[in-house]
Amino acid sequence: MIRSPYSISRLERLRSVALDAAFASGTLEKAALETILQNAGLGVVAEELRATNGLAFSFLRGNADPERAERDLSAAIDAMAARPVLDAALAEVTERLRSMTDDAGLAEQLRLRSARDESDRALAALADGEDEQGA
Repeated sequence: MIRSPYSISRLERLRSVALDAAFASGTLEKAALETILQNAGLGVVAEELRATNGLAFSFLRGNADPERAERDLSAAIDAMAARPVLDAALAEVTERLRSMTDDAGLAEQLRLRSARDESDRALAALADGEDEQGA
């Protein structure tokens, strides 16, 4: 199984700290957020995520609508955090099906594959700078 370099707890913590910082101040400058993340022990995680600077995530653009940027950041972190959970559940049901095939197991495998694919599509759309309407 391929594992994400980010543990779920690290991503959840990054999201929580970033959102708390955004809500605590009227405006949040990049340097201030970097300091807050460094002080929270999340500087390395933030730097690793920033390495994707070729992507068009709204929260990476200086002129993005703040509400959309916040929504998109949360959605991107959720999608990245969901992937290892979905992969593990899919591997587990697939292994179980090797020894005993049943309709419920096959349905669960299909549901998990669909959920993983939808999560991947949502993250790709965010990376391309699209919102729910594809704009």
